[in-house]
Order: sequence, then C-alpha cells, then structure tokens
Amino acid sequence: FNNCTGLESIEIPSSVTNIGSYAFYNCTGLENVEIQYGLTSIGAVAFGQCSNIKNITIPESVTNIENSVFGYCTSLKNIELPNSVTTIPQKIFYCCYELSDVKIGNKVTSIENDAFVGCKNLQMIIPQSVTHIRRGAFGACSQAKLVVLHKMSIDGTIIPRTAHIYVPTTEIKDYYTSYSDSVKYIFTEDATTTATTLSLKI
Repeated sequence: FNNCTGLESIEIPSSVTNIGSYAFYNCTGLENVEIQYGLTSIGAVAFGQCSNIKNITIPESVTNIENSVFGYCTSLKNIELPNSVTTIPQKIFYCCYELSDVKIGNKVTSIENDAFVGCKNLQMIIPQSVTHIRRGAFGACSQAKLVVLHKMSIDGTIIPRTAHIYVPTTEIKDYYTSYSDSVKYIFTEDATTTATTLSLKI
C-alpha cells in the first residue's frame, strides 16, 4: 500500500501476524488505523510519512517493532506501546512534531538512538524497567517533560537544555553531577505526584 495517498482508513484483521517494511509508507491520506489482536511484528518504516494519522493503538500481541515505524507521522498526538514490547527502536517517532503523550510498557529495557528526535512537547514516564537511554534518544525535544522512576544509564548528552526531567530525590547527586549542564532538572521524591500533575499515567 505504500504511496497510496488516497487511502483513508485501514483495519488489520487478527489473521495478519506481520506488517512488512514500508507497507503503508507515505499514505498521506491515512487517518484511521485499527489493528486487531494477533499481529506480532511491525516492519521498518511501515507507517513512515503517514502525516495524517493522529492516534493508533498497538495490541498486546505485538512483540517486535522495527526502526522508524512512525517516522514523520507529523499529526500523531498520542500512542501507547504494549507491555509485550521490550525495546523502543531507533527513530521510531522521528520528527513526530505533534506527539505529546506517550506511554511505554513496563517491560521496556532500552530506548534506542534518536527514538524521539523532534518530539518537542513530549511528556512521558520512563518506567523502572528501562536501564539504558541511547545517544540522541530525546534530541530536539526542547520542551519535553520526562518522569524518571529510578537511576539508569544515559549515553552522552541526549536531553536538550530546555527540557525538564523529574527524578527521585535519592538520585539527585548522581544526576546533578553527570548531567546538570545539559538539562534543566526539577527533582521530585514522589514520582506519582509529578505524573499526576502532568496528567500522565504510571
């Protein structure tokens, strides 16, 4: 279906287990995507440059999402990734300029390079399962608000100076020493309270 610019709606039935790479690439008229439980894998750039998609739900049956799946989905506003997904791949939401509300599952262990580049108003909770954030993961997320529930490894300077990151007070010293020059930190002991203030769900 790539480059089918007149396609406006699609339903993926439960009999489909894999969406291949570039399957709906540049379907600029596509607004509604309904995916039934049964899908297990979404290939690279599958929905790349589908600039009219605003919301999409990924079922719990999905275990594998490849790189750049939603790159340049410039109207995408919110998304929830299921607990079955363990890695947020490279450039998955690259230049999704309107994306603000993201919920990732509690089994994700890493957020890969450039995953959220350009998502300037991103608000999300980074769950305790995440142990690594790779270089550039939040590049150009100028107004991002990130709630971190624990200490983790961060590769390089990956958060803009104008962003806000909320971390447990027990980890203040480590974060301040390592990253205070690259981001404006707001420290909090109660992540639940912070998440509620930002209207995020833990």
